[in-house]
Amino acid sequence: MGTRDWAAAAVAAGLIGIGLLAASETNMWKIAMLEPETRARAQKLLDWLAAKGWKPSITSTNRTEEQQAKAIADGKSGTTITWHFSGRALDVTLTNPITGKRLDTPTNAEIEAYYRPMHQKWAELGGFGIAFSDYPNGPSRRINGTKGPIWDGGHLEFHGPFATAAAAYTASRNA
Repeated sequence: MGTRDWAAAAVAAGLIGIGLLAASETNMWKIAMLEPETRARAQKLLDWLAAKGWKPSITSTNRTEEQQAKAIADGKSGTTITWHFSGRALDVTLTNPITGKRLDTPTNAEIEAYYRPMHQKWAELGGFGIAFSDYPNGPSRRINGTKGPIWDGGHLEFHGPFATAAAAYTASRNA
């Protein structure tokens, strides 16, 4: 069975949404790595983004401790324990649908036009993010990376029953 056949079968079986299929095969594989509750919400978010004509790129889902250490060393994170360890976080980079420009470092206007609506939808789905204070409707905020403040606008988390990333990680390791 080829990749396209597998993807069609996965949509038919309800394992992935049509938005995920439209997003890209790379996104499909990355989303499949998430734990089931987070994956279901991510699929709904990607379906919503696809319906708007937006083209998301999933840049990260699950991470190992080594991968997180590299993210810290590169100045892309400021925490040693992350929701990524338990499959409860994903990083999404959007593309401006008008210009086709990948929004790795979006302007304030692009944050408001694209990232805030994505975060508002994620919040409707029960998720959380770190891009905005008073999530998701407050001002955009920066986090402290090892090389200075960064805006982690594509970071999305689903906590489920866990109060902390450490508790989620411990539970995932004991599962």
